[in-house]
Amino acid sequence: MKKKFANWLGIVASIVASGVAVGQTQITNLSDEGTKNYPWRNSTGQVSPTTTSPTAPVVKGPGETVRFFQAGSQEQQQPSPSDVPAAPATPVNPAEKQVPLSVQSNAIHQQGYTNYCNTCTDTWAPKSYFDNLPGGLKFGGFTQSGYYSDPTFGGFNSGVDDRFRQHQAWFYLAEEAQAGARWDLGFRADVVYGIDAQSMQAFGNPGPSGFDNGWDHGSFGWAMPQLYAELANCNWRIKAGRFLSPIGYESIPSIDNFFYSRTLLRTYTEPFTMTGVLGERTVNDRFSILVGATLGWDTAFDRNNGGFNAITGARYRLNQNVRVGLTSSFGDTGIRNSGSLNSAYAEMQLTNRICYVIQGDVLNLSGQDELGLVNGLYYHVNRKLAFGSRVEWWKSDQQGLGTSRSTYDWTLGANYRPMQNVVIRPELRTDWGAFAASPGDTLFGVDAIFAF
Repeated sequence: MKKKFANWLGIVASIVASGVAVGQTQITNLSDEGTKNYPWRNSTGQVSPTTTSPTAPVVKGPGETVRFFQAGSQEQQQPSPSDVPAAPATPVNPAEKQVPLSVQSNAIHQQGYTNYCNTCTDTWAPKSYFDNLPGGLKFGGFTQSGYYSDPTFGGFNSGVDDRFRQHQAWFYLAEEAQAGARWDLGFRADVVYGIDAQSMQAFGNPGPSGFDNGWDHGSFGWAMPQLYAELANCNWRIKAGRFLSPIGYESIPSIDNFFYSRTLLRTYTEPFTMTGVLGERTVNDRFSILVGATLGWDTAFDRNNGGFNAITGARYRLNQNVRVGLTSSFGDTGIRNSGSLNSAYAEMQLTNRICYVIQGDVLNLSGQDELGLVNGLYYHVNRKLAFGSRVEWWKSDQQGLGTSRSTYDWTLGANYRPMQNVVIRPELRTDWGAFAASPGDTLFGVDAIFAF
C-alpha cells in the first residue's frame, strides 16, 4: 500500500505542478485583475466592506458533488417499455450526491447512475474514450459552450451577453477508493478552463496569488476545484483536500444540471468549494450521514482567511418515489463572516414521466439573512428529450436597500440528446425584482455539452 500511495502522490504532484505551470502562463494581463468579478467583492476586486453582499455571480454534492465524475453503485433495472428507461433498485449509498432528477433522462454521465424517478434514468450511457488506463486510473470530462442573449444576475451568465462563449472545459484524473472489508486509498484531481473558471477559484482566500486565484487569461481562466485523497471501506468514504461543497442541490459542473443558467440561490447563498475533511457513512440502504470540517468557504490550502466551519448532513429515501436531503454549515466561513446555512431538498416522482424537485435554504451570517426557494417540474418524453420549468424566489439583506428585498426568476427549458455523448439545452428566462439584471425581459440561451 505504501508503494501504491507513493505512486498516487507522484501523480497528484505532477498534476499540481503542471496546473501551476500552465496557469501561471495565463497571467498575461494582470490589469484584468481589477475587473474580475467575484461574489461579495466590489468592482476593484477587493473584498467589499459588507462581505455578505454579493456583487457578481460565481458556482456543487456531498463530499462528492458530481456523480458524472465518480463511479456509482451498480443498480439492477426492471423491464420497461423500449422508449422509457427502467427504474433503478434501491441505492447502496444514498449519501452520495445524486444527479438531479431534472437531468437524469438527458444529461450525460459516464457510468450508469441512480435516480428516484421510474422513467428518468437514461440507460443510453455515453461512450468513454479512456476506459483502460494503467493502474486503474480514470480520465475524462466534458466541454460546454453556449450563447446567452443578455446577462443574468444569477449563475455564470452574469457577464455573458450576445456572444458565444466557452464556459467549461473540465478534465479529471482519479483512482477511486474501493469500498470493502478493508480500507482502500484513492485520489482525485479536477482542472477547468473557460469563462466560468474564475468563479471556481479559491476567492475565499483574499488576494490574487493564493492557490489558483491568479490563473487568469483575460476574462478566461484556469481553476482546480478538486484535489483530494480518499479513504473508503464498506461503510465509510472519507476525503481530505479540496472538493466541491456538499451543500445545495444544483451542481457546479454544467453537465449535472438541467438548465443552462443557474439559480440565485446556487450562485450567491451557497459555497462552491471547500478544503478540509468530509466523511460519508452509510447507515443502511435508505439512510446515510455526512460529517466534516473545512477551512471556511471557497478556499484552497492557503490559511489566510481564518475560516473554520463544521459540515453535517443526512440523505434519506422515504420510498420508491421520494428522497430527501439536508445539509448544514456552522461556524466561520472566512470571507462571509460567521453564521449558519441550512439547505434542504426533496425529489418526488409524481407520475411515470413527471418529476418534481423543491429546495429551500436559510442563511444567517453575522445578523444578515438570505432565504430562497426553488421549484422544478420536469417532463421526460423519452431518453432523448425532456422539458423543464423552474421558478425561484430569493430574498437577501443587502447594504443600501434598508430592508430585505425579493428577486424572482422563471426559466423554461429543454434537454435534447441528438447522439450518445452530446446534450443541447435551450432555455427562456425572465427575472424581476430587486436584483434583476434585465427586469421583465425574456432572455434566450442555448448551450451544448460534449462528454468524453
